[in-house]
Amino acid sequence: YSAGGHLATLLGMIGVSADLDAKTPGIRLQAVVAGGAPVDFQNVRPASRGYTFLFGDTRAHLPGIYHDASPIARIPASPPPVLFFHGTTDAIVSMKPVERMSRLLRSRGRPADLFRVRGAGHYGAALWPGALRESIAFLREHLAVSAKRTAAF
Repeated sequence: YSAGGHLATLLGMIGVSADLDAKTPGIRLQAVVAGGAPVDFQNVRPASRGYTFLFGDTRAHLPGIYHDASPIARIPASPPPVLFFHGTTDAIVSMKPVERMSRLLRSRGRPADLFRVRGAGHYGAALWPGALRESIAFLREHLAVSAKRTAAF
């Protein structure tokens, strides 16, 4: 949740190329589920010190790092399906970038669902009883292996 959702979303957008380490095969996520995830650091006030613990300095000094850490800026031509869930009263991570990213993913013809947890703040959305149910249903739908593929194993 939150930081973990950010990392899962970022990995879903960039994957890991086999080029990075000849001993490691490339990784491409098949689906992403992320709750309360910050997906855009590009609009952080340039002098804000709010994320210096994470990035090492302000956006004014490290704009490339803030860009590269933003899943919304890294959407590939064929991104995996994504399920977001987010509290409507989250005062820690704004839902607006998540809404924007969901629209961008859908504009590329990719599944992107956003469940708005009414009245929940940042931590309350993590405890939303529907989170696990919706996540499992989403993953079942998008990770389903056809009988034909199963028979090949």
